[in-house]
Amino acid sequence: MVALACIATVSAVGLVLATQSSVTVHMSWTVLPYQELRIAGSGTHGPSVTADYVMPQPEDYDLQRGYIEEMNSVDLTVNSNIPWKVQVWTDETDMGQSDDRTFTKPISDFLLREHGGEYFPISNTPQILASGNRGSFDIGVDHRILLGSDYRPGSYGLEVVYTVMPK
Repeated sequence: MVALACIATVSAVGLVLATQSSVTVHMSWTVLPYQELRIAGSGTHGPSVTADYVMPQPEDYDLQRGYIEEMNSVDLTVNSNIPWKVQVWTDETDMGQSDDRTFTKPISDFLLREHGGEYFPISNTPQILASGNRGSFDIGVDHRILLGSDYRPGSYGLEVVYTVMPK
């Protein structure tokens, strides 16, 4: 019985000492917004990336239907821990001149879309290409270049700027 009393007393003293030596710590932290845009297959990444687009020479069937179209010609990857949008624009004023210098291809002939969406003409003003919530997303970009009856062969191209930003 004395042994039980000693064990009970030692246990009670241990509990009192344990209570007296415990400390409560409150921790908090802030996760800052993170957004990155990457062009697949290139080392280009950051909040803004550029892609040089060189228009291929149209085939006869392209001229007959009135446009050149390329599906998934650019693959973008968005990584973001907040809701995001990708804007697109160009600083160019035109796509270049025909070989005979009689025709200047307007940037409004360059249409693009998120794969499967609606085409819109690129402009010098940022426009929303795609948007989403947190996570990692792959975005295929389709291009369509209009070939009007005034089309002349030439070396046409455009630098396209893509930027990821908070939604």
